[in-house]
Amino acid sequence: MTMLYSSLRSLLPLQYVKGKRSVSDHMHEAVNYIKEMQGNIKELEKQRDLLMIPNSIRHGTENDSRFTDCTVTVSPCLQGGVQISISVDCKGKNFPLSRILGDLLKQGLNMVSCVSAKADQRSLYTIHTEACDMNNIDHLALQQKVIDMINLDL
Repeated sequence: MTMLYSSLRSLLPLQYVKGKRSVSDHMHEAVNYIKEMQGNIKELEKQRDLLMIPNSIRHGTENDSRFTDCTVTVSPCLQGGVQISISVDCKGKNFPLSRILGDLLKQGLNMVSCVSAKADQRSLYTIHTEACDMNNIDHLALQQKVIDMINLDL
């Protein structure tokens, strides 16, 4: 355990360890550091999402940021799990794939693979997921939820 505590202490920035001697202080500071980093990550994700919005949308010249020509199919996989296929006409818009993957993870679906391809103005995404209990997955509800995530106003 001493080796693990010393390893943890070595990973923390000096400002979190400075003046602290006990292992419990180091553990408490490690928790504080992790929470601060999670907050930083969320803030950076928001900044990234803002930067990904095309200038025309940011400046209000485009009224509709929704993907109008979008097809989503959800079907069971032979290996177990669910395959989500998305076909969307991007028209210069940035597709919110990372947000969709993050929301699927929050719903308890583990990503096995995600493949994307682009043809003309269409983007095709195939996402393979697994869940602990596949019997509780409502394919139609999942399909509608993915469509809602895609059309969520930016």
